[in-house]
Amino acid sequence: MTRADLAEQVHDAIGEPLLTSDVVVCAIFDSIARALRSGDKVEIRADSEASTPAKDAGASGAIPETGSRIEVPPKRIAFFKPSKNLRELVGTWGA
Repeated sequence: MTRADLAEQVHDAIGEPLLTSDVVVCAIFDSIARALRSGDKVEIRADSEASTPAKDAGASGAIPETGSRIEVPPKRIAFFKPSKNLRELVGTWGA
């Protein structure tokens, strides 16, 4: 599903113009991205949650070409955890 597909489904559900529906979808995604970027957890009740836990600094790695060791800096990764309800819905698709 693309953003345009989602905007079209919102348009069908609420009857607003397609452009307005697209603005709504973009605003939701932008809000989620800003929250994750600032380290907040995003939880949509009964559907899922997303967070950006920090990976610890100080882990060491190696450069394959030279074999020299390097320290890996801390970083944030996006993590998505679907709810039990969503996992069950996805598991029933195509059944």
